[in-house]
Amino acid sequence: VVAEVRGKRGLYRKSRDRREWIARAVLGIVDAAGPEAVTVAGVAEAAGMPEPSLLYHYPTKDDLLLAALGLADDEVAEATGAESANIALDLDVMRDQGLGPQWQSRNRQRLDAAMRAAATDPDHPAHGFIAERNRRALRAWSQIVANRQRAGLADPSLDPEAVAWQLIAVLEGFSTFAIAEPSGWGERGLRLGDLLADAVLRLTGAPRDS
Repeated sequence: VVAEVRGKRGLYRKSRDRREWIARAVLGIVDAAGPEAVTVAGVAEAAGMPEPSLLYHYPTKDDLLLAALGLADDEVAEATGAESANIALDLDVMRDQGLGPQWQSRNRQRLDAAMRAAATDPDHPAHGFIAERNRRALRAWSQIVANRQRAGLADPSLDPEAVAWQLIAVLEGFSTFAIAEPSGWGERGLRLGDLLADAVLRLTGAPRDS
């Protein structure tokens, strides 16, 4: 029985690794040529596997695109520590990086926008993906606000979850604007990082004793 369980775990790990390998192949195509360049044949070639094997893991092109977006999200979370239990958000880093390194890739911005648009259809696979992604963001931002309150950096009377909703809306608004007009900030003499950090300060409020 032990050998059988170990075998199943080994198969699961192998399947999980293969799915990540495929997602990386898709993300590589997105980075190089944009989401519209992704095809089942192209991904199979990039991943070095036959199409039937690819389709076993990801049955449609939309599934492939969502896998790539999920991988990009995981990379951002790992790089920024956004889901760490003790993150309180460094506003100096936000002022310097703006929306973060992930937004330096215009093709990833376009992938994000395409999947958000597709998610408006409740029958599209993006619908559930984006819903879970929103819940994940809400948990992370609620934790950030609560940590800032505990550190004396935010108004302790605020509801962290309510502020998290507001922060997510502001950040997504900035990101949507950045897709349509990526150079708009500089042309207006503004810095995106400063706008973002100021928005966080306004929404989280000042400490009670300031």
